Amino acid sequence: MTDVIEVYTQDADVIEVQVPSLPGARGRELELQTTATHIQMRYAGEAQWTNLIALSELAGASGADGSDGADGREVEIQTTGTHIQWRYVGDIAWTDLLALSALEGAAGNDGADGADGDDGWTPIFAAVSDGARRVLQVSDWTGGEGTKPAAGQYVGPLGLVSVIGDAIDIRGAAGADGSDGASGSDGADGAAGSDGSDGDDGWAPILATVSDGARRVLQVSDWTGGTGTKPGTGDYLGPTGFVATAADAVDIRGATGAQGDTGATGDAGATGDTGPAGADGADGSNGADGDDGWAPVLALVSDSERRVLQVSDWVGGTGTKPATGDYVGASGLTSTIGDAIDVRGSTGATGDTGATGATGAAGADGDDGVDGADGDQIKGHRTYSGTTDTPTAADAGKVIRSTGASDSIVTINNGVFAENDVVTLRQAGAGVPTLAEGTNVTLNGDLSVGGQDKALQWVCVSTGATDVFDVYGGVA
Repeated sequence: MTDVIEVYTQDADVIEVQVPSLPGARGRELELQTTATHIQMRYAGEAQWTNLIALSELAGASGADGSDGADGREVEIQTTGTHIQWRYVGDIAWTDLLALSALEGAAGNDGADGADGDDGWTPIFAAVSDGARRVLQVSDWTGGEGTKPAAGQYVGPLGLVSVIGDAIDIRGAAGADGSDGASGSDGADGAAGSDGSDGDDGWAPILATVSDGARRVLQVSDWTGGTGTKPGTGDYLGPTGFVATAADAVDIRGATGAQGDTGATGDAGATGDTGPAGADGADGSNGADGDDGWAPVLALVSDSERRVLQVSDWVGGTGTKPATGDYVGASGLTSTIGDAIDVRGSTGATGDTGATGATGAAGADGDDGVDGADGDQIKGHRTYSGTTDTPTAADAGKVIRSTGASDSIVTINNGVFAENDVVTLRQAGAGVPTLAEGTNVTLNGDLSVGGQDKALQWVCVSTGATDVFDVYGGVA
């Protein structure tokens, strides 16, 4: 017994296929599939497939060619961030065709290394002067391949610049002086030049002791020993030189002499009878005069470049003569020459300089002193654009660029920077940055940048309970 299965071809032909059928229990479920060459069957659960008919037997005769279809519309393709899309030319809406994520395959193997590029060029810098500043200029390039870059540019805050005024000052703090080299031997003395004409001799004051009430002061009564115009007289010796007023002069009196002995008392007259008062008795004789006071004799002596008065003697007194050797000080006599006042008159005019003698041969140069330590170089830059900024220790030696449109405050805090740390603040935007002191911080100098493309620097000069910074290049 057989079952007939109708199979329909693509050409709508019907082929009957007879399949053996056995009577009995309900038949098993049947599965069908096509391969590249056959239609196959198997019972559900089995592994083996059985060929039913070759696909070549199902092909009918070739049909006549169909008429040409209408021309298709032109299509546009684009990609977005997530899809490939298409639309007909002239349409507005785009239609997702394929997600880009679906096109991503597994990572390919690393490609082979490319050929080495030319070695880069390293600049050779020379330190040059820009007024009081020292800047770096590219004098040459070394170590590269290919075309050598042009020389002559300068190191600016963010790279090389063509204008020396835009370059940064690279001077560090001055290093300690090197030890002096040994002196070269002296060259032979040149022939002595002829003596210049003598300058006018200086004038020495002649001092007279005059009274100012109970005080004794020194007044210039004349000048001696000089040439040229004689200075005026009449000034007094004051605490720091000559003064015009006697009240401002110093009292040069010696110690007061001892008081004289009291005279003997006259005999008392006899007591008269009580009645009218008797005539006064005669005055007793005067007591003996006390010792006369001593007046100092002053000598003009040198104290290096100064001229001071020293007591060389005392005259005119009686009794014990005071000791000599004291000097005239600001408020009287003093035992220390350094405390004495300078009584020099004005210096005479300088004489003409004599002709210079021939220069002797130069002695051999001494050895060079040890070089001072190099100053720090710019270590990089950092940019901010907000209205506040707080530098950290990592900013030491760097340029901080303010790029914001609004003014900003840059706060320097205690304990952040070490002594001799230098930081540059540059206004790259329209907003003006201004430094502010944090707690226990002192900033010396003008604290605002002077305008766009201008800069200032701060240097840590000391640290401790209060950190102190000097600010250079700012404006008030």
